Amino acid sequence: MREEILCITRQGRPVPRLHVGCLTGEPQHRVVLTARHHCCEMMASYAIEGVIEAMLADDDNGQWLRANVEAAILPFMDRDGVEAGDQGKNRRPHDHNRDYGADSVHLETRALRDFVTGWSDGRLALMVDLHCPWIRGDHNEHIYQVGCERPECWAQQQAFGTVLERVATGPLPYGAAGDLAYGQSWNAAGNYGALLSAMQWFARFPGIRLATAIEIPYANSSGCAVTAASARAFGCDLAEALCRYLQQGG
Repeated sequence: MREEILCITRQGRPVPRLHVGCLTGEPQHRVVLTARHHCCEMMASYAIEGVIEAMLADDDNGQWLRANVEAAILPFMDRDGVEAGDQGKNRRPHDHNRDYGADSVHLETRALRDFVTGWSDGRLALMVDLHCPWIRGDHNEHIYQVGCERPECWAQQQAFGTVLERVATGPLPYGAAGDLAYGQSWNAAGNYGALLSAMQWFARFPGIRLATAIEIPYANSSGCAVTAASARAFGCDLAEALCRYLQQGG
């Protein structure tokens, strides 16, 4: 693992960019994982920790990932908001996760777009953006993927969901049937307007196979307690699913 700096925030803080996996030579795959586009969504960062632990583990999955995958991991896309204890969603004129249109207003999203464009080198296979939903109620108390509006991307999300459901052995359950297709509930055109989320921008990236956003509840996931430890365990499940998905070619 190597730590780099994505950019310096407007308040003078470095935004960490972690590189994990195959850091010498040319990896077969490059992947991007992000969290805290909305700075209050801390369970996403614990899941990121689990992904990193799994990639560094001395087992078959960890060894394969380190040999074949370079992951660029952004655990704090809104570093200033995290440090301030801010909430982050719907920040004016728009928040970090609606900042991937033609003109980014946030330094961090602009820096990530510029970095990925140069770093991908035709090997960017997938991107996973981790979030937490609303506090409780429908679509807020189970883990799910947010469906992309692009049919080819949604098809790959479904394929990935099948893999994740099969390998998930940690305390937080995941069922692909709970994924939220585009056009259902809040995941519709009216929620985005002319703006683009991180997932939507990456789904348009040349050659990418999968772009997805995953919602991890704050406290209750299908009746199981979401804690730092259980979110990390889900991150380990997520890393195994990424491994299997890449091995089978999507």
